[in-house]
Amino acid sequence: MKKVCVIGASGLLGNKLTRLIADYDVFGTFNQAQTDCPGAQLMKLDITKYEECESILKIRPDFIVNTAAITNVDYCEKFQEKSYLVNVRGTANLVKIANKLECKLIQISTDGIFSGEKGNYKEEDKPNPVNYYGKTKLDSESEVRNIEDHIILRTNLLYGYISKNLLESRSEHVKTTNFVLWVLSELNKKNSLRIVNDQFSNPTLADNLAKAIVDCIKKDLVGTFHTTDTTCISRFEFAKKIAIKFGFSEKLISETSSKELDQFAKRPSRTCMDCSKIQKNGINLHSVDESLDILFNEIKEKDPKIIPRD
Repeated sequence: MKKVCVIGASGLLGNKLTRLIADYDVFGTFNQAQTDCPGAQLMKLDITKYEECESILKIRPDFIVNTAAITNVDYCEKFQEKSYLVNVRGTANLVKIANKLECKLIQISTDGIFSGEKGNYKEEDKPNPVNYYGKTKLDSESEVRNIEDHIILRTNLLYGYISKNLLESRSEHVKTTNFVLWVLSELNKKNSLRIVNDQFSNPTLADNLAKAIVDCIKKDLVGTFHTTDTTCISRFEFAKKIAIKFGFSEKLISETSSKELDQFAKRPSRTCMDCSKIQKNGINLHSVDESLDILFNEIKEKDPKIIPRD
């Protein structure tokens, strides 16, 4: 049976992926927060240390999927050395291991490599990141292209349900939650939210991206692909959809601009991506409404207190 090694199994995407993979022997790594991954063999691994990465050689996986990264944009801007070490040097270490094993490396990248001036980005469009996070992810893509058998999957605004225990075990440089869970948490407290109306992207359910990764493995794809949900939407409109879907009043949500919000790191304005290339390869993608339906049903089953009662 072929083997898949998921780097970052304690993260949102990595955890979803380890639970989804079937018909393969699954191995997962974590750095600080050990997680529950039924059916996966777990080991502690710091990808910034090459000697620790060499432990992957003993597993001899056929596929390495790198979901590990510092994705907190403001943290990356403030602590650039640490961010480079994890996002770029860590990826370079995995490339060395994949080259030694002659296995496929699957790297998760981001819309953040683009400036946001154009929108509807295709894979061949010229990158021009506006913040340090985007720069590190662009540099990590360059590292991955040093191995012939690779897949780079660019996604954006990743969200999904993750247990409170796993959230609380995360380190400081990892976002404590994702956009949707944050919105739901604030609405549950009846807090008013001011959400930017001038940042557009394709919010992507982590469960969908995990399924796409498995499909890419089975189809043995090679190259760079944009892999998001299909709806281009502003953060403000997305927050309103979340409120309506989960039964909250959208009156708690008001709009603001990026200038007024004044985030520490600059954000690109329009990074919606054209995913026609991966769709032509038989990968099924979802709309934002379909994905919110999926998330609603998962939360209703696993954590129903998040949903207001009638």
